[in-house]
Amino acid sequence: MSRRSRLSEKAFFEAYKKFTDISDPVPVLEHAAEAMKGLSRVADMEIEVKQLRETIDDYNTEIQVKCPVLLEDVHCSLSSPEP
Repeated sequence: MSRRSRLSEKAFFEAYKKFTDISDPVPVLEHAAEAMKGLSRVADMEIEVKQLRETIDDYNTEIQVKCPVLLEDVHCSLSSPEP
């Protein structure tokens, strides 16, 4: 073999060895994708919790406005001991 052939073969194998030493990125990428799905679900749940809290606040306000006497009766009956 000529010197040129040996040098080019050596350079090829050195480059090939560097590529074989690189770990497979697929497991890391799959894990990252799953983590992103989890973050998306958390964000969706946070939005839902916020909406539900707003709904509860609206219901509490509506009850206080429409039924103040009823609320006072319930409060009084809960705070006074029964005979």
